[in-house]
Amino acid sequence: PRSIVLAAIAAQLVVAPLHAQVPVAPPHPTRSIDFTTDAGTWMSLDVSPDGRTIVFELAGDVYLLPIGGGAARAITHGPAFESQPRYGPGGAALLYVSDADGSDNVWVADAEGGNVRQLTHVPRSIVVSPSFTSDGKGVLATLVDPVLRTAELWLFDAQTGAGKRLVENRNGPPSGLVSTPSPGPHGAVASRDGRWAYFTSVTPRAYGVRAGGNTRLMRVELAGGRVEPVLVDGVNPMVPVLSHDGAWLAYAAQSQGHAGLRIRRLDDGSERALTWPMQDDDLEARATRDLLPRYAFTPDDRALIVAYGGKIHRVTVDGASDTVIPFSVRVQMEVPAPFIARQRVDTGSVRAHFVQQPAFSADGRIAFSSLARLYVADASGRTIKRLTNTVHPREFAPAWSPDGKWIAFTTWDKGTGALWKVKSDGSAPPVRLVHDSAFHADPAWSPDGTRIVAVRATAASVHARQGPWVGAGEAIIVRADGGATISAGALGAARHLQWSRDGQRIFAFSPDAGLIAYAVDGGVRSEIAKFAPGTSSPFGNDGGVVNADGTRLLARIGARLLRFDIPAASSAPVTLDVKSATMLSDDAPESFAFGADGTSATWTTGTWLHRTRTVNGASAHDSLSLAVELPRARASGTVVLRGARAITMNGDEVIAKSDIVITNDRIVAIGAEGSVTVPAGARVIDLSGRTIIPGLVDVHAHWGLAPAEILEPDETASLATLAYGVTTIRDPQAPPDIFTVADLADAGEMPSPRVYSTGPGIFANENPASLDDARRIVRRYAVRYRTHYLKVYLAGNRQQRQWLAQAAREFDITATTEGGADQKEDVTHALDGYGGTEHALPTATLER
Repeated sequence: PRSIVLAAIAAQLVVAPLHAQVPVAPPHPTRSIDFTTDAGTWMSLDVSPDGRTIVFELAGDVYLLPIGGGAARAITHGPAFESQPRYGPGGAALLYVSDADGSDNVWVADAEGGNVRQLTHVPRSIVVSPSFTSDGKGVLATLVDPVLRTAELWLFDAQTGAGKRLVENRNGPPSGLVSTPSPGPHGAVASRDGRWAYFTSVTPRAYGVRAGGNTRLMRVELAGGRVEPVLVDGVNPMVPVLSHDGAWLAYAAQSQGHAGLRIRRLDDGSERALTWPMQDDDLEARATRDLLPRYAFTPDDRALIVAYGGKIHRVTVDGASDTVIPFSVRVQMEVPAPFIARQRVDTGSVRAHFVQQPAFSADGRIAFSSLARLYVADASGRTIKRLTNTVHPREFAPAWSPDGKWIAFTTWDKGTGALWKVKSDGSAPPVRLVHDSAFHADPAWSPDGTRIVAVRATAASVHARQGPWVGAGEAIIVRADGGATISAGALGAARHLQWSRDGQRIFAFSPDAGLIAYAVDGGVRSEIAKFAPGTSSPFGNDGGVVNADGTRLLARIGARLLRFDIPAASSAPVTLDVKSATMLSDDAPESFAFGADGTSATWTTGTWLHRTRTVNGASAHDSLSLAVELPRARASGTVVLRGARAITMNGDEVIAKSDIVITNDRIVAIGAEGSVTVPAGARVIDLSGRTIIPGLVDVHAHWGLAPAEILEPDETASLATLAYGVTTIRDPQAPPDIFTVADLADAGEMPSPRVYSTGPGIFANENPASLDDARRIVRRYAVRYRTHYLKVYLAGNRQQRQWLAQAAREFDITATTEGGADQKEDVTHALDGYGGTEHALPTATLER
């Protein structure tokens, strides 16, 4: 049995938040956490204007502490995550960020935490470092769009919550790395004269670049909107704080990989360091609660109160002393009991997860690849027949001849690949059409049936490919009777070849050049259509397939399959805009193609084939199942492993010389050599001098597999994993291809550990809009991927995660979260020992 703890995602199903209106799923068992601590992580704080009290956050609640130290008192409670408190002028009002309504927003309370009201109502944004303007009439806050991942500085009315944008992101697009802050303005604080707001301008580290991100201190004129730099001496300055008298600017800066505090006189520009090292900043993390915890001047401006190293410090402005202010906090919370779903290892037939590369004859028959084998189905899908009798095949990319009598296909096995044809009724063995051993893909027949075009590439370029793109391919034309092969031109990364209906051109699609065409008689290349700039998905776009008329293109952009109409040829490439495309599916189909008529569109989701076509002038849609299966590979007979030192799973037991008896696929006995019963006829293998350990289970294995559209015969990931003694893996975040690899491993078609996976992670781009929308997303995993695990990574706010959690429970799926965006559930589980942290708490990996 396999079990995974349902961590933060299920934790949202406990009770209604203190201030909230989020619908609550059916009750889930809870347990109490109660502990006392004198240290904390990432404690943003402020000092009351009368100098008597420190307000700070810890583990998602807000506490009050006497300025001299002592026992802290909680003023917020419940499952909502509350953070980044800040006093207003005079100290009567207190700001903080809470997700009590399901999304980060600014809330206002009195100084004791009473009279709570929600100030802002911004849906699905991350709110960073709210603070009052000097007159108390406005509230500054950074808003981060969780999908676009860019930051903006906003000014809200402190009474009505009405807001306007002060500073937009001017620092370019977000990084491809999820572990970077959002570009734009962060953590603003108003000057005492009410004219300016000082903030940190963030440019994150670019993906694939070793140099880190960078910051600048800026200020914006609150009335006029003018933005100008604030020149300081420190490297990567961040988190500015102004003294009450307006004389000092305190800020953090980097030195030797750590942050420290610096202070600058604003009148003469003199500057010095106050304390270093302080702690690591979040310039290389997501900075969801600013780049460093907020800190504050004391009312007399003689010292700064700042939290680092787990403690709260009083650092004098002259740098003469750094004194720890002692505190203790009793943390009391109700959190979900771990949710454990047990699943047994499958023992029945291996049912394919996917239909791949469907192709259609003129009379409606369907050829496809599944489990690395070719199959042909009738137009209804009721009769499915394997096309060849090859043992351990690697057969892909079927293509029908115009007369429907032949099917061309490719093979790719242990570094050798070829182009073949076979009779479509399977009545004769396949015929090899090329004799080189290169990689081949995407065959297509000429309209007269005499020639076949295909992609050819070297093994080296294929092994270096990214996604489905080869990188250094060429188009070859082969005579269908097996004659000479000629080159039709370099393709680069282009794929998905199609012969034009007049036989004069060959279409291909490139991730860079878009839809291109090659003249058959000379290889002259022309660009026909390109996607509009920025048309991509989180994992890149998956290319396009054009019909024989060159008038329509199918392309998968992210989870959406789109059909584009291509206008008549012009001197310049046509720009294809997703806004003008027709969406055929938003369910992340795996394969897609045009029918033989060039107008009907088809796509696959799992083992289902979907078709949309025009019948009697009306649009029609149908779906049919093309599921196939293979016997599961199972050992048979009895073998005895004799003489090895055996490290057992019976506590710390080690047997110096052992007998291990294995019958079929189960260990039936283990003990000292000669002490266990050995069945008659058993094969005995002498392993004296060796050590046998239980197979290792890697529960967080990111394999990085090559695309399963055309499988690598021996995945290096699986071979290396086996070599290190790992017999079972769980990959938490992988393309759907991993389920095809798991199928072949289960069928004994490739050497591999047993493979389990979450499939693709659910990221912020999914952005469910309702519980029904979350059910639609989760259904893909439960029904199509048939996985019992779900990974949710930075996916939306607390309300959206609650919807996903409820949907996961309805489908009996165990869910885990990784990199949670400041959810109280993440913090409490991490504090209570439910997983190590990939970042500073509370951004915790909660997988066990």
